[in-house]
Amino acid sequence: MLTTFNQVFILFAFGAAGFIVAKSAKIKTEHSPLLSGLLVYVIAPFYVFETFAKRFTIEYISGNYEIILWSLGIVVVLAVLMAFLSKFFDKRKYERDVYEYSLVVPNSGYMGYPMAEAVLGSSGLLNAMIFCLPLSIYIYTVGYSKLTKSGLSFRKIFNPSMIAMFLGAFVGLFEIPIPSVAYSIMSKSGACMGPISMLLAGIVVSEFNFKELLSEKKIYIVTALRLFIIPVLIGL
Repeated sequence: MLTTFNQVFILFAFGAAGFIVAKSAKIKTEHSPLLSGLLVYVIAPFYVFETFAKRFTIEYISGNYEIILWSLGIVVVLAVLMAFLSKFFDKRKYERDVYEYSLVVPNSGYMGYPMAEAVLGSSGLLNAMIFCLPLSIYIYTVGYSKLTKSGLSFRKIFNPSMIAMFLGAFVGLFEIPIPSVAYSIMSKSGACMGPISMLLAGIVVSEFNFKELLSEKKIYIVTALRLFIIPVLIGL
């Protein structure tokens, strides 16, 4: 518990730093796409590739295949349940879609993965990535179509992180040798993911009106569901 608390505090500190520098105008919020681009196209793909290339083997699959089955079942149940519950939050379709997405999707990537590695180690990190695979497919298909008001498409699945996952899995399964310096580069890049993502989160949050945000009663219900009730039920 202490390890988990320490990691949450560290990430929170980076988020607070991003908030402060944005509020003080040391960094302009329109610069946030630069950090986002680095996460999407460089840091996250390196992080995912390294994890799969090192640890995704036949032995791993044979001993852990049930993880993805549990995850698939959980995502399907959550998607169906939240599609129903979201109707009680707002009458407007797009707002309902936002509530539905927020209740189904946790911050499993930019915050969850660094947390899993810090608390559970490298094997726990791979388990987390495997567990989140069905969730990632939901995000880039159903989730993306709801948030962008576009039609359902599977093209978004082929994004940098997913491609890195497939390539890393291929390297791991066939035990293709990779120079140690390449792994060092990817490891150092991956270490940046948590801090940079939380700096970005702080910058983005700095644009919100907290008085309006905290006066919205539905936010507390969504927060309780997403951060307490759903995790407890999944944990059980």
